[in-house]
Amino acid sequence: MMKAKRIILAICVLFNTCLGLAASDIHAEEDQVIKVGYPIQEGLTDIDENGNLSGYTYEYIQEMALYNGWQVEFVQAEGSIDESLITLMDMLEKGEIDLMGGMSYSAAMDDIYDYSSRSYGIAYTTLVILNNKTFIVDSTQMQHVRIAVHKNANMRLRELNEFCEMNLIEPEYFYYDSTEAMLNALTSGEAEAMLSTSAEKVDGVRTVAKFAPKPFYFITTSGNSSLIQEINLALQNIEQTNPYFMSEMESKYFSHGHDELILNDDELAFIEQGNVFKAGVLTNQPPFQYEANGELKGIAVDVLKAIAEKTGLNIELIAVSTPGQLDQMMADKEIDISLAMTYDYDLAEELRIQMTNPYLEAQYIMMMNDTTNTDDLRDKTLALTKTVEYSRIETSSTKWYDTIEECVKAVNNGEADYMFGDNYMVQYFINQPQFSNVYLIPQTYDVRRICFGVVRQPNHHLLNIMNKAVMTFPDEEMQTIIFLNTTYENDYNFKDLINKYPLTFIFMISSVSAVIILALVWGLRTKIKMSNKIQLDLKKHLQVYELSSDHFFEYDYASDILMISRKGAGGESVESFTKHGEMSETDERGQFYEQVFFKLLKEGKDTSHDLLCPMENGDLHWYRFIFKTVCDDLGNPAYCIGKISDIDDEKKEKERLEKQAQLDSLTGVYNAAASRTQIIEELNRLAADQHDGLMLIDIDDFKHINDSYGHLNGDKVLCNLAQLLKNNFDAQRCLIGRPGGDEFVVYVRDTNREELGQLCEKLLACVADMVNDDEIHVSVSIGAAIASAGDRFETIYQRADEAMYNSKRNGRNCYEIIG
Repeated sequence: MMKAKRIILAICVLFNTCLGLAASDIHAEEDQVIKVGYPIQEGLTDIDENGNLSGYTYEYIQEMALYNGWQVEFVQAEGSIDESLITLMDMLEKGEIDLMGGMSYSAAMDDIYDYSSRSYGIAYTTLVILNNKTFIVDSTQMQHVRIAVHKNANMRLRELNEFCEMNLIEPEYFYYDSTEAMLNALTSGEAEAMLSTSAEKVDGVRTVAKFAPKPFYFITTSGNSSLIQEINLALQNIEQTNPYFMSEMESKYFSHGHDELILNDDELAFIEQGNVFKAGVLTNQPPFQYEANGELKGIAVDVLKAIAEKTGLNIELIAVSTPGQLDQMMADKEIDISLAMTYDYDLAEELRIQMTNPYLEAQYIMMMNDTTNTDDLRDKTLALTKTVEYSRIETSSTKWYDTIEECVKAVNNGEADYMFGDNYMVQYFINQPQFSNVYLIPQTYDVRRICFGVVRQPNHHLLNIMNKAVMTFPDEEMQTIIFLNTTYENDYNFKDLINKYPLTFIFMISSVSAVIILALVWGLRTKIKMSNKIQLDLKKHLQVYELSSDHFFEYDYASDILMISRKGAGGESVESFTKHGEMSETDERGQFYEQVFFKLLKEGKDTSHDLLCPMENGDLHWYRFIFKTVCDDLGNPAYCIGKISDIDDEKKEKERLEKQAQLDSLTGVYNAAASRTQIIEELNRLAADQHDGLMLIDIDDFKHINDSYGHLNGDKVLCNLAQLLKNNFDAQRCLIGRPGGDEFVVYVRDTNREELGQLCEKLLACVADMVNDDEIHVSVSIGAAIASAGDRFETIYQRADEAMYNSKRNGRNCYEIIG
């Protein structure tokens, strides 16, 4: 009986095993040996002919090993995949190995093994087609589809039936006993699509639909709580330090995407019509678009030509003098495409045009005249073109120019102090020898994303074709285009060399004079060297200090004297005092240095500490203290030297990025990972007599909104709904998140079924009254579930998901509560 049960469990695991692991950083016992069950599965736990291990799970385990300090031993078992899984799971139950991955949750297995509290991936049931096929799921009309399925995939088949019912698909099933047989059916044309999973690695296919998500976990021998804790902390650390690790691994090992440009029948027919599309090329914006020797050139021009060649689009380049003229020509529909538009929704809406996906990203650069002081730019002169796009500008003086080149010349000649441009434009000019009086400062806060602008068409074929071409554009070809358009053929003469390297020539001319002067003063310097040794040592320290914005200190253990370099109005200075001097006052600042700083000094160890320090004005500021101890011949501490660095901006930026990583970039609510983590924490805090509520909100027929009104309006609907949720749910009591797509989640603390129903009814009414652009009317289907102490996230989420789908089956624009 037990053997039969284990076989059933292994089959369940086999279905869900094509998944992955997450890894992180945990402090584990040094040289701790962890034995990991390693069934050979392509893409997950794989091995090549040379014995090299690889795979989604393998990389996660190695990441966890780095964090925990594990020594990992991978244990394999002989036999087929089913046999090896059964063997390894039996070994895990007996404690002969420590860990296995790729396990979906089931109550039966939970009685035998311990599960990690965090999943490290999600597997979807998928519908895939051959790469060269153009089939898409169109839920607006009935479709008859021939689908190849595995004869034993009963659960996936049920999920597919539900998906087909919701998306107006009339399936015709063909049953096979292997993936290879199903793939042959696709190749022969017997089937149009194949039922698979997102974790199944199949060459030559791409995903057209995914549904029925299932999280997967690590399992350990029952009772091994210390290892489970290490795994949980490691998974948490990976999620915090690299939120994209899971998606990177999924893309690396299980992506069904492809780099081949595939156009559907409608798009091919659109191209066959032979319509000529006019592209406006600005003649004075190198290196993206410009005119030279009567020819239109630039990065954007070459990219558009390559797209035209790959797709068969008939593109005509039109020279345009100014951005204003280009905008007017597009408004009058004399131009169909603009070449180097900044990817900005507000700009696109203002110009009433559509944007392709960005084909290039460029960092903003500040170009400054080499005589300009960077301490304060507010009184400096900024050179700008009349079409400036950089938003981080604070200055009281501005000079306006017609072209970028005129701005560069103004900064180089000293007419202006500085300007802004992207790194490709700056590279184009800086490679030219005449622009040698400038230096560059990268701007880390903004990135310019560059795309094509497309005049709104009766249909979206042109935009879709260009988007597909952009998304499949080879990186190598893009880099070649950039290189050819940003390099400059230098033809140096002697004058150019002097202008480019003035310091070198000055040094060469003055070398002989310097030698003579040094010979004359050497004798005098030798005579006074010993008498001024202390002053010279002090000046040496000051010169070192001036090279850095940091403060340096030196502490003499014997005399109990501390010297710290300080910035003053007159420049760098050194202040010396004893431990019982001015820093031993009774105020908060004096107490900090007495109790913290001097205590660290007295330890006599090489350490580094980040401390929140009180300032003279009462504020708190982050500093990094680095201590290096110099010992005498007997090994006793003699001196401590160190550095005090201002890391306040670094700390605040790190906090900002950590907060930003939790938010959905479009709607501003919690993203999928953050909302899941927050809800799990709330569930863990539930008392025995307390109940919370989970609401899943799905926009009805959202695909129709995207198809009918465009993705921009679809995004606005998502943003409007997110704002409506923020307005209607108390932030002190509720968590709002967006798991993905058109679905939102709201977690309500301390509620009951009656109140949860009232909240659902109120939300349905508010959504009905919600005002969207283009008079888009929106309704939602809501599924809700009551959470009690001991409920797991997967359980409550599945109940709410089931309730939401019941709402959709009951006619949409309604709600259902389970529990």
